[in-house]
Amino acid sequence: MAHSSGDLLDDDEEDFCFTGDCGSAEDNAFDEAVGALENVLMDPGFVELQKSFHEKHCDEFEDSEENKLSYTQIFQSYCSCIESYLEKRVGEDIENFSLDSFGKMMATRKDEVCGDVFDLLMTLGDFNEFKEVMVEAKRSKARKTKKQQQRSGGQ
Repeated sequence: MAHSSGDLLDDDEEDFCFTGDCGSAEDNAFDEAVGALENVLMDPGFVELQKSFHEKHCDEFEDSEENKLSYTQIFQSYCSCIESYLEKRVGEDIENFSLDSFGKMMATRKDEVCGDVFDLLMTLGDFNEFKEVMVEAKRSKARKTKKQQQRSGGQ
Protein backbone atom coordinates (compact mmCIF):
# COMPACT_ATOMS: atom_id res chain seq x y z
CA MET A 1 0.00 0.00 0.00
CA ALA A 2 1.42 3.39 -0.96
CA HIS A 3 1.65 6.10 1.68
CA SER A 4 1.76 9.79 1.02
CA SER A 5 4.62 11.67 2.62
CA GLY A 6 2.11 13.16 5.07
CA ASP A 7 1.11 9.67 6.21
CA LEU A 8 4.72 8.74 6.83
CA LEU A 9 5.28 11.86 8.89
CA ASP A 10 2.17 11.17 10.93
CA ASP A 11 3.22 7.55 11.58
CA ASP A 12 6.72 8.56 12.65
CA GLU A 13 5.64 11.51 14.79
CA GLU A 14 6.75 11.31 18.40
CA ASP A 15 5.99 13.41 21.44
CA PHE A 16 8.90 14.86 23.36
CA CYS A 17 8.81 15.34 27.06
CA PHE A 18 11.45 17.28 28.94
CA THR A 19 11.94 16.59 32.60
CA GLY A 20 14.21 18.14 35.17
CA ASP A 21 15.89 21.49 34.89
CA CYS A 22 16.33 23.01 31.47
CA GLY A 23 18.95 25.72 31.26
CA SER A 24 20.74 27.56 34.00
CA ALA A 25 19.16 29.10 37.08
CA GLU A 26 19.57 32.50 35.40
CA ASP A 27 17.81 31.24 32.25
CA ASN A 28 14.93 29.94 34.35
CA ALA A 29 14.69 33.19 36.35
CA PHE A 30 14.69 35.20 33.13
CA ASP A 31 11.96 33.05 31.56
CA GLU A 32 9.88 33.28 34.73
CA ALA A 33 10.20 37.08 34.78
CA VAL A 34 9.23 37.39 31.11
CA GLY A 35 6.17 35.22 31.72
CA ALA A 36 5.14 37.23 34.78
CA LEU A 37 5.59 40.52 32.89
CA GLU A 38 3.49 39.22 30.01
CA ASN A 39 0.72 38.32 32.46
CA VAL A 40 0.76 41.81 33.94
CA LEU A 41 0.70 43.46 30.51
CA MET A 42 -2.47 41.53 29.62
CA ASP A 43 -4.13 42.40 32.91
CA PRO A 44 -7.06 44.82 32.52
CA GLY A 45 -5.81 46.79 35.54
CA PHE A 46 -2.53 47.58 33.79
CA VAL A 47 -4.27 48.53 30.56
CA GLU A 48 -6.56 50.87 32.51
CA LEU A 49 -3.59 52.40 34.35
CA GLN A 50 -1.92 53.30 31.07
CA LYS A 51 -5.15 54.52 29.48
CA SER A 52 -6.05 56.78 32.40
CA PHE A 53 -2.52 58.22 32.53
CA HIS A 54 -2.61 58.98 28.81
CA GLU A 55 -6.05 60.58 29.01
CA LYS A 56 -5.10 62.67 32.02
CA HIS A 57 -1.91 64.11 30.51
CA CYS A 58 -2.27 63.97 26.71
CA ASP A 59 -3.75 67.47 26.35
CA GLU A 60 -0.37 68.91 27.38
CA PHE A 61 1.36 67.48 24.29
CA GLU A 62 1.59 69.00 20.83
CA ASP A 63 2.72 67.42 17.59
CA SER A 64 5.75 69.64 17.03
CA GLU A 65 9.52 69.41 17.10
CA GLU A 66 9.67 71.57 20.21
CA ASN A 67 9.45 69.88 23.59
CA LYS A 68 8.16 71.68 26.65
CA LEU A 69 9.78 71.18 30.05
CA SER A 70 6.47 69.78 31.28
CA TYR A 71 6.83 66.85 28.86
CA THR A 72 9.91 65.66 30.73
CA GLN A 73 8.14 65.88 34.06
CA ILE A 74 5.16 63.92 32.74
CA PHE A 75 7.48 61.33 31.17
CA GLN A 76 9.32 60.85 34.46
CA SER A 77 6.02 60.49 36.29
CA TYR A 78 4.85 57.90 33.75
CA CYS A 79 8.05 55.86 34.03
CA SER A 80 7.86 55.93 37.81
CA CYS A 81 4.19 54.94 37.82
CA ILE A 82 4.64 52.04 35.37
CA GLU A 83 7.85 50.78 36.99
CA SER A 84 6.26 50.81 40.44
CA TYR A 85 3.18 48.98 39.19
CA LEU A 86 5.25 46.34 37.36
CA GLU A 87 7.56 45.74 40.30
CA LYS A 88 4.63 45.43 42.69
CA ARG A 89 2.60 43.07 40.50
CA VAL A 90 5.48 40.89 39.30
CA GLY A 91 6.84 40.91 42.86
CA GLU A 92 3.65 39.16 43.94
CA ASP A 93 4.77 36.16 41.85
CA ILE A 94 8.55 36.47 41.99
CA GLU A 95 10.23 37.21 45.28
CA ASN A 96 12.69 40.16 45.19
CA PHE A 97 11.86 41.05 41.57
CA SER A 98 13.34 44.33 40.35
CA LEU A 99 13.16 45.91 36.93
CA ASP A 100 16.79 47.00 37.28
CA SER A 101 17.95 43.41 37.69
CA PHE A 102 15.68 42.24 34.89
CA GLY A 103 16.99 45.02 32.65
CA LYS A 104 20.55 43.83 33.22
CA MET A 105 19.55 40.28 32.30
CA MET A 106 17.69 41.56 29.26
CA ALA A 107 20.69 43.53 28.03
CA THR A 108 22.49 40.26 27.32
CA ARG A 109 19.39 38.55 25.91
CA LYS A 110 17.86 41.10 23.54
CA ASP A 111 17.17 38.42 20.95
CA GLU A 112 15.23 36.32 23.47
CA VAL A 113 12.55 38.91 24.22
CA CYS A 114 10.07 40.18 21.68
CA GLY A 115 6.55 41.44 21.58
CA ASP A 116 4.78 43.45 24.24
CA VAL A 117 7.32 42.95 27.04
CA PHE A 118 10.20 44.18 24.91
CA ASP A 119 8.18 47.08 23.49
CA LEU A 120 7.06 48.28 26.91
CA LEU A 121 10.47 48.04 28.52
CA MET A 122 12.13 49.82 25.62
CA THR A 123 9.60 52.66 25.65
CA LEU A 124 10.04 53.23 29.38
CA GLY A 125 13.39 54.76 28.57
CA ASP A 126 12.45 56.34 25.24
CA PHE A 127 11.05 59.85 25.54
CA ASN A 128 10.34 60.21 21.81
CA GLU A 129 8.27 57.02 21.75
CA PHE A 130 6.37 58.22 24.83
CA LYS A 131 5.69 61.59 23.19
CA GLU A 132 4.31 59.85 20.08
CA VAL A 133 1.97 57.78 22.24
CA MET A 134 0.77 60.89 24.06
CA VAL A 135 0.19 62.84 20.84
CA GLU A 136 -1.80 59.91 19.43
CA ALA A 137 -3.81 59.71 22.69
CA LYS A 138 -4.62 63.41 22.28
CA ARG A 139 -5.81 62.83 18.70
CA SER A 140 -7.91 59.87 19.79
CA LYS A 141 -9.45 61.88 22.61
CA ALA A 142 -10.29 64.69 20.16
CA ARG A 143 -11.96 62.22 17.76
CA LYS A 144 -14.06 60.77 20.60
CA THR A 145 -15.09 64.23 21.76
CA LYS A 146 -16.06 65.22 18.22
CA LYS A 147 -18.17 62.06 17.79
CA GLN A 148 -19.92 62.67 21.11
CA GLN A 149 -20.65 66.28 20.16
CA GLN A 150 -22.07 65.16 16.79
CA ARG A 151 -24.30 62.60 18.50
CA SER A 152 -25.58 65.01 21.14
CA GLY A 153 -26.08 67.78 18.55
CA GLY A 154 -28.06 65.46 16.29
CA GLN A 155 -30.58 64.50 18.96
